[in-house]
Amino acid sequence: MGIIRKFISILSLLLFVGFAGVAQDFKVRLDSSKILIGNQTALTLQVKLTNGKKVRFPNLPDTLSQGLEVVSQFATDTSEVDNGLLLTKRYLITSYDSGNYVVPQIPVLFFDGTKVDTFYTQPIKLKVNTVAVDSTKVPLYGIKGNIKAPYTFQEIALVILSILLLIGIIIGIYRYFRRSKDEPIFTFKKKVIEPPHVIAFRELEQLKQKKLWQNGKVKEYYSELTDILRVYIEERMEINAMEMTSFEILATLNANSYSNKAIYDRLMILLNTSDLVKFAKYSADPIENDSASACVYDFIDDTKEIILAAETEEKVQSSNENN
Repeated sequence: MGIIRKFISILSLLLFVGFAGVAQDFKVRLDSSKILIGNQTALTLQVKLTNGKKVRFPNLPDTLSQGLEVVSQFATDTSEVDNGLLLTKRYLITSYDSGNYVVPQIPVLFFDGTKVDTFYTQPIKLKVNTVAVDSTKVPLYGIKGNIKAPYTFQEIALVILSILLLIGIIIGIYRYFRRSKDEPIFTFKKKVIEPPHVIAFRELEQLKQKKLWQNGKVKEYYSELTDILRVYIEERMEINAMEMTSFEILATLNANSYSNKAIYDRLMILLNTSDLVKFAKYSADPIENDSASACVYDFIDDTKEIILAAETEEKVQSSNENN
């Protein structure tokens, strides 16, 4: 474990040094390294860029790490400085439990022409103190128990009506079966379930036909495109992607050992572009829009379920027999 930690530290240092070389000035800081429970402090990332280089800061999840919550995120502030631009991104964080915490490494995308790199901030320590209470001056009381409220007439009437309705349904079903024992009440037709990638490819084609971004509806385009991606990931990989942020989806794919790094990097760019379009009023160009759709298509094609011909024939025969 000691060797692994040393290796990670050296790797983080190399990444940080490499980033400092291309983005001449990179700073990460907390407004205060000590706060009281429930108080907030600002986490600030600053990057100085030159020669037309670009940086994209991530949209952090509500829970940054165990015990650390992200209260709000502010739009990136851009100002001109000597020979370049200074980009500043601020996040408000808090904690509702005392203790010593570490703000984890945060990924930052750096663009240099066609080259895209991901760099990580250094961890920062944050101490959360509790409020000292002098029990000799302020008496402490135990937690009061729940107060039992009496039942109302409406609640009692609703229970009685529900019981009567249930009894009526049971009597009706019993009399029906007594009268016709050989005829089933309901017949069900088995539905053929399509693989997730088939549904996703069809929805991608439908989205293409809508020509949303071509008609100026860029936000709607990215919203539908990422929904197709999230539903596919949820159905194919059993990941609750619809409830996750872009950061959490990428982290989960990485944890599940998704090995195609080229597509993973393109997916990271797509999700960050989508977040910027939907929440920061970013104007994506036509090349980015086309690339986003192609990225989703390639990811689905790379991870789709391979169904053997024998299995497909068996499913079709089973469906025909049920029909």
